[in-house]
Amino acid sequence: MLKSIILGALASLFVADAAASQSCTSYPTTLANGTTTDATQVMANFNCAALLGGASFTGRIVFQGLGGSWGSSGAVTIRDAPGDPQAGIIQFTNNALSRQLGFILGLTGSAGGIGFFGGPVGIGTPLPVSTLDVDGFVHISGVYPTPTFGAQGLYIDWNLLTGTTGETDFVNNQGGGPGGFAFWNTPTSGTPLTTLMFLNGAGNLGIGIIAPSVPLSLGTSVASIKLALYDAGSSDVFGIGALNNNLTFGAHIGVTGTAQMVLSGTGDVGIGTTTPTQPLVVNGNTDVMANGAYLTEISNASTTGTTANKLAKLTGVPSTAVLAATTDTDGIIGVVVGAAGTTGSAQIAISGQAACVFENATAAGDFVAIGSSTAGDCHDAGASRPSTGQTLGRVLATVTAGSSAEVLLYIR
Repeated sequence: MLKSIILGALASLFVADAAASQSCTSYPTTLANGTTTDATQVMANFNCAALLGGASFTGRIVFQGLGGSWGSSGAVTIRDAPGDPQAGIIQFTNNALSRQLGFILGLTGSAGGIGFFGGPVGIGTPLPVSTLDVDGFVHISGVYPTPTFGAQGLYIDWNLLTGTTGETDFVNNQGGGPGGFAFWNTPTSGTPLTTLMFLNGAGNLGIGIIAPSVPLSLGTSVASIKLALYDAGSSDVFGIGALNNNLTFGAHIGVTGTAQMVLSGTGDVGIGTTTPTQPLVVNGNTDVMANGAYLTEISNASTTGTTANKLAKLTGVPSTAVLAATTDTDGIIGVVVGAAGTTGSAQIAISGQAACVFENATAAGDFVAIGSSTAGDCHDAGASRPSTGQTLGRVLATVTAGSSAEVLLYIR
């Protein structure tokens, strides 16, 4: 139950001076919870012009509500004066400093709302260091019915993009600039600020750079690894880097290892070396595995052309590739493994392993020569090296006549 002394204290809070208070209706009786008389008494005091002003009250006033749902019972109302367009204000002052600390203002207009003014607001902390300082956990949920983003600045919403995904949404009104989102880090002292990442208004993400010009930019710093595809810390890092004007690739033991492969700024590839001077430089052994070969491409002759898995030779000026003839005893350049025909360029195996059609049966390990009965075919020359004609290599499988077999090419 609210006692009459509470009413007196409430009146003291609003009465401008003693003379003014005498013009207001006096209700000396004790207030009883929920009566019509109580409601009339309270509203009369709120509406009394003489109660408006700058009176002060020393002490504490306690309002005890009746509970219930929001705005129905047990509410404390701060309302505007009759005819005053400004909403109610709760003001906080410091007498010792003779200054206002801040105030809470009920906002007017169709949207309504509450405004906090005068300085930093602390939630969970008595010493806020920014406009809003929250010491604790912040939860944002729900979708604002009709969100608008007409004022420059940052907006945070939830489930705005899709309405069903449950994502957290960050909206930036760029104002007069190009916009974007910056991520910073700073030590305990607060300085210096270090830019960690910047997503600009065009959607380009920069890590280590504040002006990314492509969708993902890792800046201008050089390092043997800038992008890790596998990162096990100090033990193993597999990735891509930029070093000495080279794009580097490698599996590093630790983050400062040497790249295993580089692509130079001039387009040269180095394997086992970071200074390639040719389109491909390999520092070490090269292993051409089963069914692999070193190829060259030569334009097909426009009349006869070439045939897949058959021998080819050169013809004309400038030279083109053509199917070998049964009368040829020399001049074979390799076995056609791709793009055979009379147009384009034939892909010709010149060393390594390639499949060739044999005009006769083969025995694995025999020497290979030029066929004399079917144009372009290979010929099993037996277990001994032929004393005449061109030796093409060794056959690796035993097959019947007219079949293809792998040949280890070392054309002489």
